[in-house]
Amino acid sequence: MLAGVTYASSRSLFLRTVGRNAARARNAGQWTWDDAEAGSSAAERSVVCGGVDVLGDLDDDFREICRQAASHFAHRKLFLDRQFPYSRSTVKAALRQDPSPSAVCIMAHGWVDDEDHRMSGLLVERDTLGVSLRDIPLHGGRYFDFRDLPLRRPPRRIRARKPIEVFAAAELEVDAAIDCELVMLLGCSAGWGRLLQGDAPASLAETWLKIGAASVVAPLWDAPIEAVRHWSRAFLDGWCGADLPKALAMRRAMRRMFDGPFRDAPERLGVMTLRGDWL
Repeated sequence: MLAGVTYASSRSLFLRTVGRNAARARNAGQWTWDDAEAGSSAAERSVVCGGVDVLGDLDDDFREICRQAASHFAHRKLFLDRQFPYSRSTVKAALRQDPSPSAVCIMAHGWVDDEDHRMSGLLVERDTLGVSLRDIPLHGGRYFDFRDLPLRRPPRRIRARKPIEVFAAAELEVDAAIDCELVMLLGCSAGWGRLLQGDAPASLAETWLKIGAASVVAPLWDAPIEAVRHWSRAFLDGWCGADLPKALAMRRAMRRMFDGPFRDAPERLGVMTLRGDWL
């Protein structure tokens, strides 16, 4: 509660996130360093938000959290139209926007594969409008069309109320790239990981750092919807409203959680983590 904390799995990864963070180009005097004072020169940022609840009946709650998050940004685009699914292709299309948004907010259920962590990922809707095609250069500079299919099937034990796909971490690594200050990955257990060879951690949150995000917010375990709503509002009030660095905005959010309705629920206070650059 006394300090803003962020995490990086290695010094080299931290330096990579610092080098790509657009916030580093700002004059340090423009930032607010005391969360008791409101920022007077908050940066103008853009955001892309979207989400879906494929397991239950919380679609309206998920969309409301996305709208709540988007309301903190000067420029916003929401992928909440029910005319098309919130699928792997939808998410990748959002990431390919030019120019890239300052922040991306994804609200979805997470899935952890205990045997092969690279197959862990987000549970999204199956693209029922037709499988998209990717033109990939192969021999002699010629391009061939391939069906854009997921790398893994949904686990059989998942009971979903609609056709679903897994947007796996391995697919993110090979078919997605982004250049943004922050990814808010509000999916259950998206920050949970395991150690690989050489003690390298594997988690969905780490993958987003590797493909271009300067910082990632993600829960370590299953997060109650009300805790996510309360925490994300407090965090964005600090980062976008008071113009605090992300680590101090996180401290502010934790303090509000502790002083608010979750004082007697410590397991909900520590669920959210910040990775990558702290600024």
